[in-house]
Amino acid sequence: MQTKGGGKMPPVADREEILHFYTGVMRGKIHSGGKAAAVADRLRAAAALERAQEEGRRTDEALEKLDRLLEEMGRAADGKAE
Repeated sequence: MQTKGGGKMPPVADREEILHFYTGVMRGKIHSGGKAAAVADRLRAAAALERAQEEGRRTDEALEKLDRLLEEMGRAADGKAE
């Protein structure tokens, strides 16, 4: 398989490709048999996108907490070294 840019497509879709697909289904831009996805399918795609966004928010929050913890540990280590 080839990508739009002519490169080789990986065997498994990455997160961005999956999100683009769900967005296309939700917006009725993905067609099968000449028809856009049914409303039920579009709602399921919207729900999948919402779950993915929530997962991204939780990941961002966890990374921020980790950054703060590492900063505190660094400050504590600097204090002990003196």
